[in-house]
Amino acid sequence: MTLQVEPWHVQSSESEYIGLVRERVEGAEVQAVEYYVPDGESWPFGHSSRRIHEVDMAIRIVLTCGSDVSLWWSMRGVDEGLAIGVGGPESGVIPLSGSSVLVSDNYDWESVLGSPIKDVAPVFHVPNPGCSPMPWAYQFTFGKSKKVSVALGVIQNGEIAYLPDSLVVIFDERIDHAYVRDLT
Repeated sequence: MTLQVEPWHVQSSESEYIGLVRERVEGAEVQAVEYYVPDGESWPFGHSSRRIHEVDMAIRIVLTCGSDVSLWWSMRGVDEGLAIGVGGPESGVIPLSGSSVLVSDNYDWESVLGSPIKDVAPVFHVPNPGCSPMPWAYQFTFGKSKKVSVALGVIQNGEIAYLPDSLVVIFDERIDHAYVRDLT
């Protein structure tokens, strides 16, 4: 069964929806990773810098248990943030068109392949005046305490900048704290 969690449905890190995501992915091992890009583009195509990857549209993490967890930008009026979904093979969790690019063999992802997911934690911010706090990033903790964050943003001049319709994957905890934690 597919689970799609829009950012406006998540009010806290202990949300019922986040609990359902955790139930489905915790303990599962990472088998492969795909980034979604507009049709006709490839990756990295200038989208990688110092342990940071810029992802145009979405990310899909394929798990050895037969499920996958996907993240993408979602918007409803002025409410916007990072949506998360869990589904099975070919479930179509990601509600976007585009092409998938297998990135599992990238140096940064190799360190988590075969590792179990220990936790998935949303990070909140207020996207626009008058909005409630919503997830704009998710931090994944893998076996051996390796952490990877997926957040809204782009790489500009080698640095991360907030732009809500693209995603960045951050593999360095110092960069994560400087970007994800400081903008919260």
